[in-house]
Amino acid sequence: MSRGDAAIEALRAWTPEVDGWIIAIGALAAIACAVPGTLLVARRQSMAADGIAHAVLPGIAGAFLLSGTRDLAWMAGGAAVAAVAMSAGSAYLERTLRVERDAALGIAYTVLFALGLALVVRAADGVDIDPSCVLFGAIEFAPLDRVQAGGHEVPRAAIVIAAVAAANVAVAALAWRPILASSFDRGFARAAGARPAACDAVVGAMATATCVACFESLGSVIVVGMLVVPACAARLACARLVPMAMLAAAIGCCAAVLGHVAACVAAPIAGLDAAGVRELSTAGCVAASLGACFAGVAWVRAITMRNLPVDGTRATSLPCAP
Repeated sequence: MSRGDAAIEALRAWTPEVDGWIIAIGALAAIACAVPGTLLVARRQSMAADGIAHAVLPGIAGAFLLSGTRDLAWMAGGAAVAAVAMSAGSAYLERTLRVERDAALGIAYTVLFALGLALVVRAADGVDIDPSCVLFGAIEFAPLDRVQAGGHEVPRAAIVIAAVAAANVAVAALAWRPILASSFDRGFARAAGARPAACDAVVGAMATATCVACFESLGSVIVVGMLVVPACAARLACARLVPMAMLAAAIGCCAAVLGHVAACVAAPIAGLDAAGVRELSTAGCVAASLGACFAGVAWVRAITMRNLPVDGTRATSLPCAP
């Protein structure tokens, strides 16, 4: 059998009960990440997405050690405590020790992430994740953990992530104007009666809740990628936030589909099936697909900008407007 035939056979072996749900969970995660990711990129706080995605780990692991359960309320509470600790620690370093903002954030989340890994190893005997799952997730197995919903068996991860996605959209819709004002002009936001600090907390809470919902299935690498890469790609194509968020969600969904397809067909095409490797990591392939999508958008933008008339003041990036 040729490598092409082996790849086709891999696709024919797909089942909606497993592969369909893997793609659906990835797409739901992309939609959930689109709103907080777009706001963080617009606020020039992309590093915060990386920090939150890594800093929630000690909170999640600590909550499990304290409660002995994976109940969402405990996980969310622990993640919230860890996120607040990261924010407070980075703020202390920035304001008291005069450390640059990005450096302070990097120090804080690196320390917390290392602590989280130590706690995961400590709890390895009683929890079904290990350090590799922390980084890459276990989205291939997410469809196997099912609960009853509306008379049907639905993966628990799909329900949790869909609920967080809906909550993110609802919160953003309700608090859109103050969040928007505080994102671009904090002085104007204060004058208009908004509270920039509260808006910062709302955006951080959305990002934290999204990380908690997606962490077990996708892992920290894909959570960071889903938060930042689609929003940055959409930033190249859109000058307004709402279309930017919608395009970011679409790019993330495309990466989820392409990533799982690539994970299934790449091993036979590369000849790895002869060594017993039937398929690659879906999480890794989704991350690679995110990069490919960003490169594609950047290429289209470069061609478009090249064809525009030169007036001597061409901007290198589109202005981000409400």
